[in-house]
Amino acid sequence: MNLYRIISLETFVDLLHNQRERYVRPAIWDDNYEGYLFRKIENHKDRRKIIEDMYYDVCPRNYEATINNLLKLEHSKYFVYGQCWSTLFDSDALWRIYSYNRHAIQIKTTDIRIKNLLKNKSDISYEIRKVQYDVDPEDNLMHEQVLQLKERLSIYEPFFHKRRAFKHEAEVRVLIDDIRWYQIMGLSSQGANWKIHEKMQEIPADIDRINEIEKRLAEYMGHWKKKELNIDLYQSIECLNKYILGVKVHPMAEEWYVELIKTLCDEKKVKFDGQSNLYGKAEKEG
Repeated sequence: MNLYRIISLETFVDLLHNQRERYVRPAIWDDNYEGYLFRKIENHKDRRKIIEDMYYDVCPRNYEATINNLLKLEHSKYFVYGQCWSTLFDSDALWRIYSYNRHAIQIKTTDIRIKNLLKNKSDISYEIRKVQYDVDPEDNLMHEQVLQLKERLSIYEPFFHKRRAFKHEAEVRVLIDDIRWYQIMGLSSQGANWKIHEKMQEIPADIDRINEIEKRLAEYMGHWKKKELNIDLYQSIECLNKYILGVKVHPMAEEWYVELIKTLCDEKKVKFDGQSNLYGKAEKEG
């Protein structure tokens, strides 16, 4: 599957010069509906509702699994990073949205080439999938996203759903998980579940068990927000021309700029596909 991403000159230069790809935490993206569920876990009232949905609907009355899933959600909020691609090779909407003052650059690759970049990295896991445009802000969105976890058995699932208003993007999302932090999540799980079976035998009522789950999670969650954590994670590229299939320049860019990008590509032996002809070439006067 061919994939396309429109980036700024600064990002393109960093990609070529440093031979690396930048992945950014979706939880800090501008759209407040991106990973909506992950944005809610630190709010006391919302977290209570998520715990209840987990306990009753996702892993019915399994208190250990409820605790573990909440800790996994917190891990994903802080240690999962994303990148957005599109299946559209020349989109008027995308060139206009990501214009960068008509200096935008489109890079082309494939899902296989991205997998080849990531598959041998020992400190990450990854997932590549088409985005579903089925989010409606008027729905009980937090509840719906909890149920999505059950449907796909993936803790990243909310990151693969967007509002219908963005359907024009035809997006494919790449998520990478910094698994170096799994050990800390495991220790938190052990702490939060310490002697939980004995405790739950003393309080068989569901409401009391949920209160106990909430109390334990309050002790073991929420520490990351007080720390200075990286908002991005870079992945090195061994061979640029095996990763990048082609480079194209904004359809309204000036000639000098097109030549500049061509020169940069030539220096790195990256295929240059010229300027997008989306709007046709204007005839020169004289």
